[in-house]
Amino acid sequence: MPQWLYAGCMPSYRSILTVTVLKPGHAPEDVESAARNAVRRMTVLESFQIGIVRGRPRVTVRFTSIDDAEAREVHAIVVDEVRKVAQVEQVWPARVRAGRSVPLERGS
Repeated sequence: MPQWLYAGCMPSYRSILTVTVLKPGHAPEDVESAARNAVRRMTVLESFQIGIVRGRPRVTVRFTSIDDAEAREVHAIVVDEVRKVAQVEQVWPARVRAGRSVPLERGS
């Protein structure tokens, strides 16, 4: 992707997943690798974070996208790839506005 497109011209999105149990033969770092590689196939990965929210493990992947439709595609790929290595209980795509995650509405 051309660097000039990334220089503040493209909106940021987050793919947020609650990940619980690793599948047999996988380590925690496999979740990170799966999510990072899924995003990098399509767009610019801005950040990756693993944390505990309300007692549940949460993975947040921040990336750029041209629009909401493309962001949904990236999100779907992230979810599919992470599900290959771990059980994913809850997922939601979000657009970043003023540093906050705003859930994407279906079809918007």
